[in-house]
Amino acid sequence: MATLVLTAVGSALGGPLGGAIGSMLGQRIDTAILGGGRTHEGPRLKELEVQTSSYGTQIPGIFGAMRIAGTVFWATDLVEHRSTSGGGKGRPATSSYSYSVSLAVALSSRPILRVGRIWADGNLVRGAGGDLKIDTQLRLYTGYADQLPDPLLSASEGLPLCPAYRGIAYAVFEDLQLADFGNRIPSLTFEVFERDTPVDIGDIAAIGSTGEISGPTAETLTGFALQGGSAREALTDLLAAFPIFVRPEGDRLRIYRTDSPTLQTHAIAAAASVGSSRLERPVRQRGSIDKLPNSVSIRHYEPARDFQLGVQRNRNSIGGMAELQIQLPAAIGAHRARHIAEQKWRILASALDTGTSRFPIGTASIELGDLAGEFGQHITEIEHGRGFVSVRTEHWPAPVAYTSQTSDAGRDVAAPDLLSGSTIIQIADLPLFDDHNATRPIVAVAACGTGDGWRRASLALRNGDQLQELGSTAPQAVIGQLLAPLPYHPATWIDQTNAVEIRLANEQMDLPPGTGSPFDPSAPTLLIGQELVRYGLAISLGGRDYRLRQLLRGFRATEQAIVDHLAAAHATLLDKATLLTPDLLSAPIGSTLFFEASGRGDSQPATQSLLVEARAIRPLPPVHISVERRDDGALVLRWIRRSRFDPGWQDFADQPLGEERLEFDVTISYGGSTLYSAIIQENSANVPASIIEGWGLPPGSNVDLQIRQFGQFAISQPATHSFQI
Repeated sequence: MATLVLTAVGSALGGPLGGAIGSMLGQRIDTAILGGGRTHEGPRLKELEVQTSSYGTQIPGIFGAMRIAGTVFWATDLVEHRSTSGGGKGRPATSSYSYSVSLAVALSSRPILRVGRIWADGNLVRGAGGDLKIDTQLRLYTGYADQLPDPLLSASEGLPLCPAYRGIAYAVFEDLQLADFGNRIPSLTFEVFERDTPVDIGDIAAIGSTGEISGPTAETLTGFALQGGSAREALTDLLAAFPIFVRPEGDRLRIYRTDSPTLQTHAIAAAASVGSSRLERPVRQRGSIDKLPNSVSIRHYEPARDFQLGVQRNRNSIGGMAELQIQLPAAIGAHRARHIAEQKWRILASALDTGTSRFPIGTASIELGDLAGEFGQHITEIEHGRGFVSVRTEHWPAPVAYTSQTSDAGRDVAAPDLLSGSTIIQIADLPLFDDHNATRPIVAVAACGTGDGWRRASLALRNGDQLQELGSTAPQAVIGQLLAPLPYHPATWIDQTNAVEIRLANEQMDLPPGTGSPFDPSAPTLLIGQELVRYGLAISLGGRDYRLRQLLRGFRATEQAIVDHLAAAHATLLDKATLLTPDLLSAPIGSTLFFEASGRGDSQPATQSLLVEARAIRPLPPVHISVERRDDGALVLRWIRRSRFDPGWQDFADQPLGEERLEFDVTISYGGSTLYSAIIQENSANVPASIIEGWGLPPGSNVDLQIRQFGQFAISQPATHSFQI
């Protein structure tokens, strides 16, 4: 920028010489403003973040804990699934399509201990507890010598062609549903643990060099990915970042810290001559400080931010304008990375102080790394000449003890790792709860999980050994358990004595506070057993516990389900958005249905059965039965019908019939024997005295009266009444 401008100005004013001067000045200005060039050391960290599937891709060897994208080495084509819903009564059926894939991903070229969390497109799909948050089957292989072939790969490729991939840790996803990922294979990353403790750099060097390098260093990392064109390339970049060195010992190499107490100090003076030959005098040099970078930055993986890339930089007021950037494929914290950057700058600064000396052969046993007494520096090079030994020395800094420093790792907005827990389902045979007419029973399924991460479950209807898939459940319903029994109470008045004490299934749930009166049209309704209970007031007791008061029992003509509900019985908040009402064409009245629901965290499906009573299409039992004995001895029976459409008489007018005809079955019995039976087309019936006399019962005998209303699809439950004749 400034270089181009000043070159043009210099050329215009002074010709070629002026252009050269202007160019030089411009470069100085560019360097001062924009900084010097960057020197990069180490592999590209991006290689561990991008999922690959190319032939010849290197599989890194994992040490400690790391987050790895992995390499897809086997996959099926996309599998299409077609489902049809709707249809009937003149409505077209709707077909929907979903896709799945099965694939195997290599994680490490050496055995591992376990796999922790897994991300897909950055979203958490497997928690630290091993719970899956997507629809798939996952099998993990740690790469040890007893590893067996995967059954899916064996079935697809044939057992003779499918190896066990011993020595390679990998993961197999079977039927990975792709609906949440735009019907494409997502980019997967894995939290891999080769061990649960920090790893010594000496262990990495020993394994990476197949035993050629050994020795502890006391320099540890949370995790490291060994990769590169060669072991030398990978290990050189790693060792160069720390105050350690390698020297030969026998036919192997050994790692030492620069402050190792085992290093020898040679307190010898350089010789002036050997025989008749004069030797060069010892020379000590100090390199130019401009050769130092003004900053050293460490690019690394930050465990505190789910192993995302982080950068820590050490700036200095002395040195040149260049910046040294070290790509360290290691998992380390921000404070540790800052400490490594500072140590690296001290190593570079100390390396400027060098010296050369010559000693007569046989004066001492000199080894690389030893201290030379002439300048008190470490020997870095040894050259044997005729009758003498020439050594080069450098000043090595002692390692600085690691202390916590003020370094910010940054913040990560990570998806919460919530457990799904176990699935809970509640099945209800509901009465009409909206304005439309039903032509079949309304069987509603509500489901939730005991964990905060539960979302949906797969629902099926079991008939013997056969399962009829019903799809997935609705979004999570609010379901809890009674903390104390709920005694019986008549449906004819508000229950102000008892209270529903309930504990919700997980922390994500809450209950509406109530409107103050259970008669309010928007008052919340609970399903307890098969009884509908409205409440007027909800009091939070802290956490997941609530106390509900002002109860209306047997709501919407469910008074026959009023019982003494036991503690631990489930209670479900009725909400259309959280209820699944599948079309069950093969659910005749009086049959028993067996449901199974399987969520991602379930080892066994949640089950519940339901006796189909068909409340939505069955007329309601009549109420307010009265019996009058006339003077002539005849009986006048009266009752009031109820409509299954509107149970409230909200406008004080008679409610719609809701059936094709008004017809009742009236039966009078004694001791289980029928005395009288008639079909009546009105809300009253007369029993003549002659019929009563024909019963032959003594005066004062108790008889039982049952009245049931006929409906378009079913007959109502009986309304009963006992009286004396």
